[in-house]
Formats: sequence, C-alpha cells, structure tokens
Amino acid sequence: MLSIDEMVGASRAEVKAVHELPPPPAGKTGWPWDTAVRCLPPKMRNGEAWPKISIVTPAYKQGNFLEETMRSVLLQGYPNLEYIVIDDGSPDNTAEIIRKYESHLAYWTTQKNSGQPTAINNGFAHATGEIMGWLNSDDLLLPRALERIAQAHCDPRVKVTCGFRKVIDADSRVTELQIHPWPAPYDLMRTCFVAQETVFWKREVWKKTGPLGNWRYALDFDYWHRVITNGYKFTLLPYFLGALRMHPECKTSRMRDVCAEEAAEIFERFLGRRLTLDEAWSQSTLHTQYRMFRKLPRSALHSRLTAVPVLKAVSAMAHWLRHWRQHPPPMTAASGSEQKSS
Repeated sequence: MLSIDEMVGASRAEVKAVHELPPPPAGKTGWPWDTAVRCLPPKMRNGEAWPKISIVTPAYKQGNFLEETMRSVLLQGYPNLEYIVIDDGSPDNTAEIIRKYESHLAYWTTQKNSGQPTAINNGFAHATGEIMGWLNSDDLLLPRALERIAQAHCDPRVKVTCGFRKVIDADSRVTELQIHPWPAPYDLMRTCFVAQETVFWKREVWKKTGPLGNWRYALDFDYWHRVITNGYKFTLLPYFLGALRMHPECKTSRMRDVCAEEAAEIFERFLGRRLTLDEAWSQSTLHTQYRMFRKLPRSALHSRLTAVPVLKAVSAMAHWLRHWRQHPPPMTAASGSEQKSS
C-alpha cells in the first residue's frame, strides 16, 4: 500500500505555511506534516478576493488523529479560511492538541458532551463564511481541495459541491480510491454515496435548510435529503478532495445497526415508507451504473477531463433503463403479428 503523500504527489518544497505551524511529531512526514500546498495569492485571477470558507471540525476522543486532520485544513494555502474546532467534552488529549494550534483558529471551545450534530451546529453558529462544510476529526482534506471548491462556487449556479475520496487506514495508508456515480437526486435519496468530507455548500443553503438534525449516525444522509427537498442539486468536482479514515473505532465500523435504523426513518420521512438499505439500493440505479463502470476503460473515470461527462452519461443511461423497465413501450401491431406467426 502507498502512503497518502505518495498517492497525492504533493510537492515537498518548503512553503511558509509549514513553518508557521507547530512542528510535527517526531517521525511524521508527508502530507500534512512537512508538506503543504502552494500558498494562493490574495485574489483570484479575475481580481476578486477568494470567498471565505468556513470549516467546522467536531472532535470527540480522536486525539490520535485530530492533529493530522487540523493540519490538512491549515496547510491548504487558502487565503480566506475560517477554521472552527469544537471539542465535545473529550476525556483524552483533544483539548491539548487544539490549544497547540489555537492561534491559527477562528474559534474553538470545549463543551459538555452533547453529540456530533450539536457540536457541528454550535461551530456553524460562529461561522461567517460564504462556503461551509464540516470535516470529522479523523478524516482529511487532500491538497488543493479548498482551491478547487472555491473555484467551483464562483459559478452562481453552483450551490452544493462534492468530490471523490480516498480511503485511508489508521496509519494514513491509502487502501481504496472511491469514484462514485453522478449525484442524481433520485439515487442520492436512496443511498448515501457522496463523500461527506468533500461536501461544501453556499451559506444560502444552510439558511434555507437549517442546522443538522440530532442523529447518532445518519446526520449527513438526512441533511442531503433536506438539501435536495429544498431544490438544490449536487455538483460533482472530478478530483480527490478528501480522505475517509477507516479504523476500529470509527462510526462506520461500530454503528452499522444504528445506520440501518436511522436510514429507515429517513426513507419513511422523505420517500413515504420504511425501507431497508438493500431495498433502497435496489430501487436506485447505482447497481446498473457500477456494472457499466466495469466495462469502461480506467482512464475514462480517472481523468478530470472525461470523468464528469462520462459519469453524467452513465447516470442518464441508467435512469433511462430504469424508466424503460418500469414503463415498457407498448407493443406495436406489427410486432404482435410477428410474434403470433412465429
């Protein structure tokens, strides 16, 4: 397996931002320890200032990973960043790590343990950015993520963006590359396949949709449903923007039963009836799209020039096939007579 640094191919040239942060722990190298993204100029090419991006990290008992998470945000080289960290009453060294970086944060606090959604909502209550998103305390942003997100949101038609993810283990080794289908609302309301750590939205979306619901696991899935119900669509950026860390203590590993129960409640609320995860998957077109993926050359999905048009085309074809199966065209008189004669 390759390291995250080898996979992202980040430059090892020294930049000022690296030396402005506290030194990394002994033996820690690569992204985001002794490697940084080139610092962006104060203004974009069109002469306008970069939009302010507000990121909230809720932290609870992830002291082993929190520093790496925070550095992956702070070393983006992004000139208009508002980074907020909320310690949800962690009994470990979380607060100590946050204090180490507090001069680089817009806001942080330690609160009584109230759960992940409350911590995120409390963080966003202090946010003032035009673009918003949260990053869990064991996940990472990848190099140039914020630059690409900001550039996409310069288009006034773009309200919500997402990207591809890399899956990493407890030692930050890349174990999987996840390129997901085009985020069509029909499919996204049946399977939570977008990478949460890569999802960012404009402030108007937050104002209209409201804060996160009080879910133990499915807070992102519920929020995507509410965003879609409010008329917003996800725009896919053809880049690896984030990394999801899989380890024995992460929610994905520990709370599968809670995930299934909360998803059933969400389906009932937004789709009209309770569904199991398997039933919802079978209703989607994702199984058809993944079969199509296997027939495509690898380069078609891994090139940023072709990924979006190919994924759009595959999604459109899969949805057409679904409609055709549910509403087959009527048999013509000619075809009926041919069948009788045969």
